[in-house]
Amino acid sequence: MVVYNFLQHGLMVRRIIGGREFYERVVRAVEVLGLSKVITDKNICVVEEKLVDIARSLEYCSNIITSSLRYFMLTELVAKLYKFSHRIAREIVVGVDTGVSMAYAVILDGVLLDWGQLYSLEAFFDELYNVMCMFKARKRSVKVGINGNKHMLNIGASQCYRLEYVDENRTNEKSLYLEKIVSGLKVSRHVRSAIAIALRKGVEVKSV
Repeated sequence: MVVYNFLQHGLMVRRIIGGREFYERVVRAVEVLGLSKVITDKNICVVEEKLVDIARSLEYCSNIITSSLRYFMLTELVAKLYKFSHRIAREIVVGVDTGVSMAYAVILDGVLLDWGQLYSLEAFFDELYNVMCMFKARKRSVKVGINGNKHMLNIGASQCYRLEYVDENRTNEKSLYLEKIVSGLKVSRHVRSAIAIALRKGVEVKSV
């Protein structure tokens, strides 16, 4: 199992327990967002859900952080690490491309955390509401791309983030900031569109 290879490489690294993709994504986020110290100081292990039993058997895992979310796995993990470190993010923004591809991207303080394709808008927005309300940030925004007819969302009365509609025109144009965000990552052109939507200013949709 991949986890045993990772357990050999030192204190901070062995506290991130999971398959290769999980490990690489968490390590990158932890390093870029400066969360290494809180992991070691608080005896935290960040663990892929299916490996929780292994983590519980390790004496250095006093606190186990895991996530069962489908769309916001890393976002939820980082939110919990921020809570342990008493940090408040400057901004978390989610871009959603509701075209044929239905892609999404989550950007926290300029770092791309979660991304992918959407298969159920209802499940996605249920998770989105939960994770955004959990995350302590000075600014929380969800930006939904529109092209022609608006993709109306049932945002409810108790909104915990700012919802904006963003014009999708020319979202495939190159941007130096976008390229910096995706540097070293393999993302589809649809996810790139979702990132471009997240980076644009839209029109705010008021709660009803």
